[in-house]
Amino acid sequence: MKQVHKQRPNYPHLLHCPCGKVYAPTKAEARRLRQEMVIITGHADPCRYYQCGHGTWHWTSQTERRTA
Repeated sequence: MKQVHKQRPNYPHLLHCPCGKVYAPTKAEARRLRQEMVIITGHADPCRYYQCGHGTWHWTSQTERRTA
């Protein structure tokens, strides 16, 4: 049986990084965008901010840093 995945809502006013995630050019802007998403979605779980290889800032609910 094929598994049906829940599709994430599309927010056209948010920018998407080449890696496919919502991004911001600075960490401060990423914090502001996340607060906007909390208002929209109601999901206020703790998060960690990080800079990806494309030079953009993202956030993740995985608060533990990955080990190399």
